[in-house]
Amino acid sequence: MQSGHSQILVNVPLTPSSKTQPYTMTTLSADKALQFTPFTTCLLPVHDRISIPEVCRAQENGKVSKAGERRDAQTIFHEQSVAQVKNHLGLLLNKEALSTGVINFRKPPTRPIHSDAGKQEDSPADLGLSKLARSVLNMTNFDYHYPSPTSPKSSRRAKPEKVVLNAPPPPAPVPAQPKSSEHRVNTNGQQISQIYSETKPKHSGIVVQVPPPPPEYKKDDYVVVSGSPKRRKTSHDQEELLQARSQKQLSDNALQDFQDMLGDIFEGQDLIDSSGGVILNPKSLEFFEAFENEADGGLSLNLRTLERLRTSMKKLLHLQRLRDVSVEHLRRLKDICELSIETGKTIDVRISCDPSNEEQGQWAARLSRANNSICCAIVFAYIVIGNPQKEELLSNEMLSYTSHMLENVLDNCVTPVVEARPDTQDNSAFHQASTSRESLKQLLESCRKLLDLMATVCIDVKGGDTCVNTIEFLAARLIFVQNGSSEKNSVLGLQVYEKFRKSAMATLSRIYARFPNERRVILDEILSSLDKLPSNSRSARQFRLGDGKSIQLISALFMQLVQTTAMHSPALASRKRRPTTRRKTTRDSDDEEMADGDDAAVDEDEEDAPNNHDSLSKLDSKVDELYNAAARSAQDIIAFLVAKASGTTKTGDSPYRGILDLLVEDLITVLPSYDWPSAEMLLRYLAARFLDLAKNEKAASVKNMALESLGVMGSAISNLRASLPHAVSSIKKNGQAVTSETTLELIRLGDMYMQHATIAGQDLVASRGPFALVASYLNSSTNFTTLQQQSARSYFVAHFGKLISFTLNSPSGEQFRGQLEEVTQLVLQLMIATDSDVKTVGERPSEEESRMAYLLCILNLAFCRRLEDIVKTLSSSFSSDQAQVRSRSLKSVAGILETDSSLLDRDASIADDIFRCASDDSAMVRDSALSLIARFIVPRKALESKAIKRLLECAADEKVGVSKRAIGHLKEIHLQERRDNVKEAIARKILERLNDHEESIATLAEQTLEDVWIKPVVALVQGDENGAATNVAVQDLASHLMACVAPAPETYLPVLKKFFASLLHSERKSSSSSQRLCSKLVQALFDQIISSEKTQAPLLVLTALAEANPKLMPPSQLAKLKNYLSDFKTDLDLFMFRSAVGIFYHVLPDLSDSHKTLLKAIQDDLILSLTKLGRRPELDAVTKCLSIIDGILQNTERLIKFTKSIFRQISAGLQAHQLVRILRIAGALAKHIDLDKRAADFAKDEPVLKISSISAHFVKTILPHVSSAQPEVRQIALESLGSVCQASPAQFNNAQVRKKFFEMMELDCRSSDAATNSTNFQLKSTVLKVFEELYATRSASKEKSDKSEEGKVQGLKQMGGDAKLRDQDSAISAITMDIVERTTNIVMSETTDVALSAAKTLASISHQGLIHPKQCLGSFVAIGTNRDLQLATVGHRAQQLLHEQHESHCEREYMSAIQQAFTYQRSIGESTCGAVQPGHRAKLFQCFNIITVSNTKSVKRFLSGLVSRTIFDTGNSETPNVSLDHVHFTKFIMQNLAFFEYKKLDELLHLMLQLEMTYPTSGAELAQAIESAQQQYPDLVARQEAAEFGQIGDATNIIEMKTTDPALILALKRLAPAAACLLLLIETKSYLRRQYGVLDVRQAIANSKQAKDTTKAPTKVHGITGEKFWNKSNEIVAALEDDIAAMGVCKDFVVAMNEEERLETLDEQPLTTEPIEMNGSGSVHLKVATPGGRKRKLSASVATTPTKKSKGRPKKVQRRSSSVSSRDDPEADY
Repeated sequence: MQSGHSQILVNVPLTPSSKTQPYTMTTLSADKALQFTPFTTCLLPVHDRISIPEVCRAQENGKVSKAGERRDAQTIFHEQSVAQVKNHLGLLLNKEALSTGVINFRKPPTRPIHSDAGKQEDSPADLGLSKLARSVLNMTNFDYHYPSPTSPKSSRRAKPEKVVLNAPPPPAPVPAQPKSSEHRVNTNGQQISQIYSETKPKHSGIVVQVPPPPPEYKKDDYVVVSGSPKRRKTSHDQEELLQARSQKQLSDNALQDFQDMLGDIFEGQDLIDSSGGVILNPKSLEFFEAFENEADGGLSLNLRTLERLRTSMKKLLHLQRLRDVSVEHLRRLKDICELSIETGKTIDVRISCDPSNEEQGQWAARLSRANNSICCAIVFAYIVIGNPQKEELLSNEMLSYTSHMLENVLDNCVTPVVEARPDTQDNSAFHQASTSRESLKQLLESCRKLLDLMATVCIDVKGGDTCVNTIEFLAARLIFVQNGSSEKNSVLGLQVYEKFRKSAMATLSRIYARFPNERRVILDEILSSLDKLPSNSRSARQFRLGDGKSIQLISALFMQLVQTTAMHSPALASRKRRPTTRRKTTRDSDDEEMADGDDAAVDEDEEDAPNNHDSLSKLDSKVDELYNAAARSAQDIIAFLVAKASGTTKTGDSPYRGILDLLVEDLITVLPSYDWPSAEMLLRYLAARFLDLAKNEKAASVKNMALESLGVMGSAISNLRASLPHAVSSIKKNGQAVTSETTLELIRLGDMYMQHATIAGQDLVASRGPFALVASYLNSSTNFTTLQQQSARSYFVAHFGKLISFTLNSPSGEQFRGQLEEVTQLVLQLMIATDSDVKTVGERPSEEESRMAYLLCILNLAFCRRLEDIVKTLSSSFSSDQAQVRSRSLKSVAGILETDSSLLDRDASIADDIFRCASDDSAMVRDSALSLIARFIVPRKALESKAIKRLLECAADEKVGVSKRAIGHLKEIHLQERRDNVKEAIARKILERLNDHEESIATLAEQTLEDVWIKPVVALVQGDENGAATNVAVQDLASHLMACVAPAPETYLPVLKKFFASLLHSERKSSSSSQRLCSKLVQALFDQIISSEKTQAPLLVLTALAEANPKLMPPSQLAKLKNYLSDFKTDLDLFMFRSAVGIFYHVLPDLSDSHKTLLKAIQDDLILSLTKLGRRPELDAVTKCLSIIDGILQNTERLIKFTKSIFRQISAGLQAHQLVRILRIAGALAKHIDLDKRAADFAKDEPVLKISSISAHFVKTILPHVSSAQPEVRQIALESLGSVCQASPAQFNNAQVRKKFFEMMELDCRSSDAATNSTNFQLKSTVLKVFEELYATRSASKEKSDKSEEGKVQGLKQMGGDAKLRDQDSAISAITMDIVERTTNIVMSETTDVALSAAKTLASISHQGLIHPKQCLGSFVAIGTNRDLQLATVGHRAQQLLHEQHESHCEREYMSAIQQAFTYQRSIGESTCGAVQPGHRAKLFQCFNIITVSNTKSVKRFLSGLVSRTIFDTGNSETPNVSLDHVHFTKFIMQNLAFFEYKKLDELLHLMLQLEMTYPTSGAELAQAIESAQQQYPDLVARQEAAEFGQIGDATNIIEMKTTDPALILALKRLAPAAACLLLLIETKSYLRRQYGVLDVRQAIANSKQAKDTTKAPTKVHGITGEKFWNKSNEIVAALEDDIAAMGVCKDFVVAMNEEERLETLDEQPLTTEPIEMNGSGSVHLKVATPGGRKRKLSASVATTPTKKSKGRPKKVQRRSSSVSSRDDPEADY
């Protein structure tokens, strides 16, 4: 102690020398006495410790809760105190009133005592005090008492400045007595006044009186501590004892600190009260603060003090010592907080719009005030929770204040702040809140703590459940508050509120577990609020699991709710139990506690003892109570989610489908974990519901949802089954060292399951079975401390009990009764026990053993046993009548096969069903089947060949996606395959796709061949070009190429040439490396020619390579090919000759005159071969080579001589077969060898001829044979004449030549004489091929010249040129128009090869720009709709080129072209439908795809033009034929519009708007005309209605109607075509709205413009295939063929118009209508204003008389969204 301060002395008893002698007292200094107190570092026995007395006040004034009352009380107290002091002073100063003249003040008792210091206590005079001060000191009395629940009220105004503490022995604390008593008696009957007089030293400081120990105290039982109190070494047992004592000391210290804090707070409050409620003293300012801005004023504890209180009280609550605090102190603390809590519920914390700086500051101040109120409520909550049995501390009024305050802050401040966004129109809230971000975070954290504490109050405190409804609904709302999607869009940040959201979920779960009556309400609130789930949280998995994975918060909440219902709660089971309290300090309290304990023990024994009654019956009862409650919760959750998800789609507005999908994934994620055992129950009920939907539901979208989820579930079950062998293997390895019974049993059960896929029930629930092991592990685990973990343990035990009950109650369960008796009793104890100290079965298993045991448990529960049902349901869906269902089931099966492909072995029918689906009519079904075949069936040897064959077939599928996928699968197989025949078959199929009309497929095929052929070998060539591995790989590639081409050279050689040409193109980056490989490949092929027998394969490949790059052929190798030119006795020889000539043709242009010898020899052989060849292709090839060689050698004399001999033989009158051969040779020579420049050499030996043009001489020689009577000679003569004209177009100037050609083009091939038709067809085809080749050659030449010539050179050549070229161009121009006219007629009237040649000719003419686009555009669009692939491709490419060159001209002609296409389809296709089956592909889709390349405005004009073409004038209906033609044209247009693939949303919305704007005006007038006609014949209409005519064209029930008055039939028949046209428009618009999910077109246009996403592609609604629209539109047109059915069209049109106007009325409220009228028949009529100002009545019925009442429930007419229509009926029209 520092000098100047009073020294503290302690009076302690001295140990007597003998037991008979009494204790004597001695006085010690504080330092010496400290070792005997609890503050010593050495842990002393309880009897050696000096208890800590508690300072309290002698009296307690009345409490004032409100600030106003407090101020009034302070004023009154001040006035009364002043008056009282004056009265007392007056009495003291009035001598007459006193009995004596001396004032006798009370003196304290004094008695000298013995002390080690030997000092006497100082007298009051020694203290240097005045008389008055000494008098006051002597009259002062300080009370004290020890902590005791039964202590009476202490003084409120105790002053702790100077205290005399009497510390009696701990076993018998002295209770505080009322102040009025003069003597206070302790438990030993001693008077405290005596103790004072005997023990108080003469000392001015604080004296602590320590009474002697009790009689039962034995010193020998304790260790004597001498000197400094240091810790001594202890044994292990002593260490545990000391640890327990240290915990007790820690709790005592915490309690003392809290009491000291309360004393300081109360002292500060007293100082404030003494100063009239104003904070003047710094000590008060340390704890309190004033809120001057509040309307009611008042003081409150500051946040720092509240935080200290919260921390201290939380610690005491954890140590279970908060109940030891004086009730009076807690009550006073509660009164201090009450005012702040009460005002907190009315604080205005709402965010104002555009606040000023002053308002912003005021709002920040209110936030601080609200936070203070929340913190005060936290202190109040701790007071209540720490003393749950002290009802005087619980105030329902304050609970109401607290709950409403929390609701006020969270609803009016926190929720708006969390949902505020910076990018919204009203973003002032976001910016205002951002300025107070830290204050808001503190407020949110305080709310989180208070919410958790309020849940504890509701659960643990008796009477605290009055606010449970407010807390549960508040927590439910908080879960679904939408936070920002990123940090910058959230005021508080993402993680801050997510922590709060988790706390709200925990609160809701705790209330759900505690209050069974509230479970239904909580579930309804959660499930109905799911659509409010934050969008960024729907797919976010923010609940982190123990293994690092994450799931949705809502998924965790669902599982938690189910598990908590299986928790046993003593408060729920029996209201007789009372919580056990700590030992009390009085005998009465001890007796009371013992009585309570006895009652509780009796209750517990009555409930927990399983032997008192039949254990099985008690188990059944407990299972019904716990497990069935969990089952009901799970069923409610699943039923609600599935019902909601069945009504929506993934792309719909409602999130239930997405939430359900994510829930399934989350449940599967946690399924193997025993932390979430309820996942199995939820999955079990989900599987049951989905199986029912898959079997019985009709809507395709709902079935797809079920099948998709079943596939995911089946895959998860397969994964679990596949993991079991790994688990068994792992545990076997660990079991090699320790082969415990547990391990051996698990291995046995694991092997049993792998063999039989099941385990017997008695083995599962046996004492060493999987369930018992897991239950033992969970019950003995110290990690299961949270609510989630405890609920998981309780649920698993309840499930364990359910299985035991099921096993024993089964027919064979009686034989296992004795075997399972012990485990039954133990499980019953586990279900009832609240702690984990129940005896478990056997030894505690390891974590690995417990995980394997849990895996066996899960595999044998109901969910995993449903795998067979799932697979059976999925496979049965393969044969569904809905394509999307078949496709979905295939994808689901694929998911299961990924983990368990042995399913195909167990059920062979699955593979057969998959093969059948691979040839399904639906492309998406074929596509799904392909994946299954390639991934799972091909690897199985028994099915491999069949699978590959199916893939090869699908590679040529008409659907691009299917074909691409098949090619991709074939590529993978080719790369892994080692069998040559399989690789060759795959390569040939891919080669075929190189010529596919779809450019993307051709590109993919080319890339695939490069990947499988070139890239593997190129890598070797680049590494070691001459290595052995490289040579072998090149040789293998050569053999493979030869094998691929050899079976069908005419098919595969052209595409192989195309492939190599693209591969070796100079613009490719890899052309150099590919060229190196091809050079080695050429060498290998030449080596193959030399080493092997004569075969065509090497020459075929060489031909392709030579055409691709002639420089690959070395001249030294060409001599090897010369041998094939002279001998062609057999067909093989001829083929070898043809191949060699083809190689020479490409290679010879690169040779020079240095190879004269070789060239001369080749020339000789080729000339000799001309007379031996009889086919046109070989003759053309030879003459081409001769022309090339002549250009190099310049020895044309030989060719001249040969040509002269040909002339002579033609004129010699040969036989027909000889003449045919000579004419062909003549045509080939004239076509490929330019002999006109050597005309002088011709006349040198025969001057009589005087030939000026060899071509003219050819024409003159051949022309007479064109009129030959022999058809064969006539055809060959035309062919040769055409060859001459192709080489010299000037010959077309010959009138006879033109006449002959045009006559052949106009031949009729449709006569009755088949022979004549055949001859005419051949002649016509020959002439068309002549013109086709003529224009194709010129077109190719033009493209080549455009690429090779540039600048002025090209311009000069175009402007000038020689006379020969000008003559040729002039001649072609002269005949072009005539050819165009004739070819157009042929194209539009023929479908055979003649049409193909004519189309190619017309395309070539158009490409060269020889005609105007309007002359041929219609023909191209028309043939583009032909189902002949080649013909349609020609038309498509020609239109594309024309559109690119003359876009503006084409736009003006497209409407006329569409009309021509319709005419073409009606005459050639014999169908007016606008699409083709299967697949509903629009016939004009190629035309539309070309148009969509243009800008959006052009596309919109095109669509508007199509719609306008369908406008029907009712006046035209008087002509039935015209009317029907227009109806068919309208159907053609509407079906095309319906099935177009729209690339931009803006274009689609424009079309839909045009459709909506087209029919209202004319439709209203037409509907009025129909009703007027019907009103003239009411009786006939009534008869029609009575017939219940329901479907268009179905006249089976109305045969009698054919006898109706012809006048009505004629009237309606005249109007029916117009009604049909408008009805087609309505149907198309409705279909497009469903197909693309557009409810309101105008609103969609506005939304797309606002979102700036008009250029994005529209999204189709899943499940809408168009089948219903297709059938409906065809039925409408077909109905016009029948008079009665035509009347039905009129009826349907009126009904449709009524429906459209009703929907428009719903969309555009208010509508200009008059009140609804009800006619006599009960029909509803609306008077709607028409455009002309007239009003008409629309009725859902065309009748004006009462109709027959329909049976059953009336159909409800409602507007349905796309998602709804796809749910109930994917093909529904309304």
